[in-house]
Amino acid sequence: MHAYELIKRKRDGGTLEAAEIAEFIAGYTAGSVADYQMAAMCMAIFFKGLNDAELAAWAGAMLRSGEVIDLSEIPAAKVDKHSTGGVGDKVSLALAPLAADAKPFRKNKGKGNAKIEAKKHMDKGAKAHKDGNFDVALTELQAAYALDPQPKLLFAIAQVQVKLDNCPDAIANYEKFLATEKSKQKQAVVKQAIEACNQKVAAATPATLPPPTPPYRAANSTATIAATRPSETPPTVRPASESSRMPPENAPQAISCVLHSPGVRPDCTAAAVRRKK
Repeated sequence: MHAYELIKRKRDGGTLEAAEIAEFIAGYTAGSVADYQMAAMCMAIFFKGLNDAELAAWAGAMLRSGEVIDLSEIPAAKVDKHSTGGVGDKVSLALAPLAADAKPFRKNKGKGNAKIEAKKHMDKGAKAHKDGNFDVALTELQAAYALDPQPKLLFAIAQVQVKLDNCPDAIANYEKFLATEKSKQKQAVVKQAIEACNQKVAAATPATLPPPTPPYRAANSTATIAATRPSETPPTVRPASESSRMPPENAPQAISCVLHSPGVRPDCTAAAVRRKK
């Protein structure tokens, strides 16, 4: 077989036999037909086309040019997607990840699929969040994360926890998400959210101040202090029960004072003494 003769015949609109097509493709896979000769044959086919018999022979020859997988043990229908390798082939781009994602369905048949259940919980959580039902949203999103621990769910959970004023847990989930996120823009957003939570926690924490130091203390806040004049005997502290035995308020030898509470200056007015009596 001479590749040149087959190329020339197809260029001139002739017909190729099935055996000639099989030999031409076998020669190309073996290396006896050069790349430029195959390119010339493809150009001739592009302009002149192939009839049904030639097309069937060409597809069969390509099928048998490599390893053939026997799928006869599968009782269901078999479908093949054969990519031509063209730049504009959009089907393979979508079909390949779908086929890869379908593998767990065969392995876990009858046991359910965690990703599907997680997606259901995530959708319910997103709807509850939109409706303002934050408790329900948190429950659904946490259930989704338990089934399929995706980092993006940590961010969603933290957002709901902020709405529920649970900033400590929100900060913890933000930090977990931040450890997995590569995008600088998203990292900046998460850091701002953490800072806002820290400010909210600080604002909600009351400031603790030390208690004031009183100028003096008394054993009993209702005690009555009898303060003598400098020339007389030192003052004595009497319990409230003994206040009835205090000297009359017109007694010249003493000044009666009432101590209302610790840390407060005694009230030494006559009115206060009368009230105390």
